[in-house]
Amino acid sequence: MSPHDLSADLIADDDEARHRDAPTASCCSVVAAEGRQLKWRAVVFLSMIGLGHAFNYDFPGSIGTGHHNSIESRFLDHGKAYTQEMNQALYSVYSWPNTVLALFGGLLIDKYIGLRKSTILFSSLVLVGSIIFYFGVVSTQYWMLIIGRIVFGLGGESLSVAQSAACARWFNCGRGIALAFGIAVSFARVGSSCNFLVSPMIATDHGITIAALTGSFACVFSLIATVGL
Repeated sequence: MSPHDLSADLIADDDEARHRDAPTASCCSVVAAEGRQLKWRAVVFLSMIGLGHAFNYDFPGSIGTGHHNSIESRFLDHGKAYTQEMNQALYSVYSWPNTVLALFGGLLIDKYIGLRKSTILFSSLVLVGSIIFYFGVVSTQYWMLIIGRIVFGLGGESLSVAQSAACARWFNCGRGIALAFGIAVSFARVGSSCNFLVSPMIATDHGITIAALTGSFACVFSLIATVGL
């Protein structure tokens, strides 16, 4: 084989390798460019918005009933009744208003006060509701638990609406909206899972009141993320 033929073969092999590696290189460059866009940084804050709400929502399920280290046991220790029906009612008073309130939350976002103010309002209601609930646990006043869950519900589902609206606005001019929605939903489930894993342990080690207070701190974290967004 002549040197000219050998050189031609090497050039052909090099061109083939470049063509073979081009799709991979192109894909990596697209991912890198996409990741540098501000909207993906916003997804971090979007994901944190729902953590506090998800963490607190299942408190009646994780620490509501039980003979030790629960809301029920604290009430019984103070000579007050706390039944399974009372515990389930905490879910009901959250759900009943939200059969219609989420619609009004959407109207507030679209027509009246806008997305930013609405999101902060809903996140603040979630925080206030969790604080009222905490004081209900501390004082063993069932009516405070009810009021806390109602206020918590006033912001909870509307906050999810606002979170979805914010996600849609950040991704209205490009790819990635389905992934962004998926990330936000996944982090909400992380908050719920952490509640069932962490709250009983905190209640066992430090008491039921500290476990309820932890939920309020989670809502503070989410409110900070809302302001950051």
